[in-house]
Amino acid sequence: MEKISVVIPVFNSEKTIGNVVEALKNTLSQRTDFEIVLVDDYSKDDSREVCKKISRKYQFVKTICLNRNFGQHNARMAGLHFVAGDYIIFMDDDLQNPPESVYKLIEEIKKGYDVVYSFSEKKSQSYFKNFGSAVNNKMAELLLGKPKRVQFSSYCIINRFLANELKKYTGPFPYPGGMILQITSKIGRVKIEHLKRMHGKSNYTLAKLLNLWLNGFTGFSIVPLRLASVLGFVFCLFSMAFVLFLVMRKIFYPSSIIAGWTSVIVISMFSYGVIMMFLGLLGEYIGRLLLFVNRKPQFVIRETVNIEKNTENN
Repeated sequence: MEKISVVIPVFNSEKTIGNVVEALKNTLSQRTDFEIVLVDDYSKDDSREVCKKISRKYQFVKTICLNRNFGQHNARMAGLHFVAGDYIIFMDDDLQNPPESVYKLIEEIKKGYDVVYSFSEKKSQSYFKNFGSAVNNKMAELLLGKPKRVQFSSYCIINRFLANELKKYTGPFPYPGGMILQITSKIGRVKIEHLKRMHGKSNYTLAKLLNLWLNGFTGFSIVPLRLASVLGFVFCLFSMAFVLFLVMRKIFYPSSIIAGWTSVIVISMFSYGVIMMFLGLLGEYIGRLLLFVNRKPQFVIRETVNIEKNTENN
């Protein structure tokens, strides 16, 4: 019997994570061998103790406690190092991903895909989060070559081959979507309902959205740097044309007075702004490279429950 591993990053979900585990247990125990890996990403509430209590109750539930808040993607990478399943499902801790739909993912990936993402026509979440997801998917199409038919989703399934390949990335800024696109083109999708949040509020913020974009597009694409080069070339051509215009006007109309200092200042300020923006972008690339070389940790584990030392890197 194939084994299923479910990895769930946990952050401030003391009221929901127990229900998620119970729903998964009731669903998966009927048809398959399974395990659940809870990764507490340094929650501010009592989620860590709740996770450990669940693991003490159920041997099939592993708990990993991170030493500080590393972010959802880093927490998923931590869980990936301790899974034993033939297929690994990633899902959220807020009950918006219906646990009973896991078999839709399992059935779809068995058609020969390495990864299958869930999608829904309408998500029960804020307009801001929907907008952020739409922009993230569109930027992934333009900068990372993501197929248009595929939508990145936090509720997805991967096979053991892809899991082993993802674990090879040891950098501090993992971006699973970009990493997967570099590894495989066998990407599927399946329609799954997205439920309304029952407790609490989303941890999705503008800062996390910007950090997500930076992780993806400075870590797995050089298109922004190429764009900077193209814009620099265009500005150079524009400047040369403008200088030539001024010289020719001076030659043919020596007594004319060139007006428009305001426009010149505006153009100069705009140009300086573009230069500073791309200098900052270049600094972002260099800074991330420095952190990678200095071995900034992808995650740090404080304690675990139901995990033996020899289970790492299965």
